[in-house]
Amino acid sequence: MAKPKLKQFKDGLGYRSKAFWTYLCKECPEFATLTEREQNYMASYLWAASTSRLAHNSGEEGVIPFHWAAKARHFGSARRFNEINEGLGWFELKLKAKVGKSAEGWTMKDKAKNLANNYFDQSAQYSLHGLEPEDKGLVNPDGSPYRLPADAIRSRTATGKTSRFKRKQIQAAIEIDGDNLHAFHHAAQAWLNGETAPPAFQWAHNKWDAMRDGRGPNSGIEKATARAVLARDQASVILDLAKRSGVPGYVIPTTYRESPAGRLYAEGSANLQRCVGEVRQAALKGCYDVDIENCHWSLLSQMAARIGITTPNVSHYLAHKKATRAELASAAGISLEDAKFVLLAMIYGATLARSPRQHTHAIEERIGKDAADRLRNFKVVKDLHRDVKTARDAIIQDYTDRTKKSGVLVNDAGREIGVKAEAREKLAHILQGAESVAMQSMISVLHASIALLQHDGLTVYGKSNLEHLEGKLKADTGYMLTLEVERL
Repeated sequence: MAKPKLKQFKDGLGYRSKAFWTYLCKECPEFATLTEREQNYMASYLWAASTSRLAHNSGEEGVIPFHWAAKARHFGSARRFNEINEGLGWFELKLKAKVGKSAEGWTMKDKAKNLANNYFDQSAQYSLHGLEPEDKGLVNPDGSPYRLPADAIRSRTATGKTSRFKRKQIQAAIEIDGDNLHAFHHAAQAWLNGETAPPAFQWAHNKWDAMRDGRGPNSGIEKATARAVLARDQASVILDLAKRSGVPGYVIPTTYRESPAGRLYAEGSANLQRCVGEVRQAALKGCYDVDIENCHWSLLSQMAARIGITTPNVSHYLAHKKATRAELASAAGISLEDAKFVLLAMIYGATLARSPRQHTHAIEERIGKDAADRLRNFKVVKDLHRDVKTARDAIIQDYTDRTKKSGVLVNDAGREIGVKAEAREKLAHILQGAESVAMQSMISVLHASIALLQHDGLTVYGKSNLEHLEGKLKADTGYMLTLEVERL
């Protein structure tokens, strides 16, 4: 039974509301003519496309990856999926697959968007009027009933190995503030309508206003509107699942599976880990985010120092992170959020080089060519990039030398990557392994109060003793990591 679950995880599908299938049978005559198996998987594809933030690795906005192998498993052949889709008119192929690099990239057609939006609009009426939906229950992609497991962390990793995380530390049921999330849905719509913010959600309106009035390619009215629409729609999805889960109150089933590098990723296309921050803040009102401050930069600096490599520019950034981000944002004409992205992307090998062979595109695609040009000769960026390159090569060599098994590099979490992988992939594997060990340490202390796992932090229902946690992190990982907390 383990293999089918693993395949569902890799496909990015996961559970959905049973009512969605019922709705499609009623509203889409072409859908009703399919076999039951075809109906269930097409419903899951539409659900995933409507709810997921899983992006195609091309970076193109709104493009969804559908892998041929998954389509073959679900429909008997990839061709059969194409035949069904042609009859339904739901998806349009935008990008062809590249063998060994990327899956096909699809976009939703208006017909599919309208079907999904109408379903969530109808579902929202139950919450609006305080009614319980008649058609309850969650189902797996094949239509079988979804059973809430007692343990939130799967016993097998994404590659089928035994997970190193202890069993039954976290429950799979996340209690959310459904009433507040519903009010947030209305607040998002109010912003889209140009109306005054409800007092409790002025923070959300301020965020979208700042994006609308900001600088750079990720600012402006179109980007701000898209963000508010996404937040509103994700709130609808989470509310629908919480109301139909069959558990009293508002509960979101959430399970995690360990990635090849050791990170814990929430399964399925719709979950709070993948939602935008505004939705998490509304759903988990009153909880506390506990994050590792500048996690990967701090780990990089300490890993380098451990083998005698100095990174003075990284140390300066860690000591003056707010000022550095503000200086970078001002120099490039971008937002602080984009500045944070640029700094993190630099660790993973994204550059500002003009050569397409050297440039991994991540930075330019995020902030635009003009902003990237302004940063190309900016001293802060050049100095940090020099430190990263020097530290990266030395750190990779250190972990390679310490790995006894030939042909692979093993990170702090005990997870392997081939030595022939690109340098940026190996550094990411190393940093994520250390991050994962830190998360494992935090989970061991906070497990009873955990609401949601993220990557370099977690959300808990009550206040935490940060001094005790930092001491535990040092004892368990060997790294001096600083924690920061924020009440949602």
